[in-house]
Amino acid sequence: MSVIDDLLALQEHDETIRELEGPVKDIPTRCALEQKKIDSERAELDQATEEVQRLRLECMADEVTISELKDTVLKFKIQSATLKTNAECAAMNAQIAKAEDDLKMAEARKAANELATEKGQSYADECQKRFEETEKEIGEYIASLQERLADIQTRLDTAIVARASKVKPLDVPATKRFLMYYERLRKNRWPVLIRLQENVCSGCHMSLPPSKQQQATKNALLTDDPLKMTIVACDFCGRIVY
Repeated sequence: MSVIDDLLALQEHDETIRELEGPVKDIPTRCALEQKKIDSERAELDQATEEVQRLRLECMADEVTISELKDTVLKFKIQSATLKTNAECAAMNAQIAKAEDDLKMAEARKAANELATEKGQSYADECQKRFEETEKEIGEYIASLQERLADIQTRLDTAIVARASKVKPLDVPATKRFLMYYERLRKNRWPVLIRLQENVCSGCHMSLPPSKQQQATKNALLTDDPLKMTIVACDFCGRIVY
């Protein structure tokens, strides 16, 4: 095989590696985005649950307030029976009226909180159901992605190890300069090797002088003597043309 053939074999192998590297980088990102959907549903559920708990505590506080106000009203009424002057009775009646108004407000507040608690619990139940469905559906999807990732990672690891066998024929004094040029260029230009078609680089689609075609043709005749071969590169994108 010629140095060009060896480079093409390496490039084909590197293309496989690139194809495997894509999902290896992409899948964790996709998993994280899907996990955010679960986290969002969980956050909504937690907020709804906390609101219900707050309302229940409000209801409990209302019950205590109502009980205390009832005791206060009863105490004032008992005390009013022992009063002797009209002024004392009027003052006591004013206190009883205020306590009874406070009691009505507390009872109204408790009723409102109980209604809000009922609605809040219904919403929390909906959030719980939605969260469970989302967690199950997306959890299964994430698991499938992770399973796929494990398979691709194994294939990628194998391909990376196998790459050494593709590099070996080129990593010799006669052709190492081709390998070094390829390795340097593949980080920024892909593919590195491009066929020259009618003096046009099929990588950047720029027209090259006829001398490039002549050099490429000469290289094809020197396959048995790679030391005499030259690296024929596009004047515009730097890719190796053959």
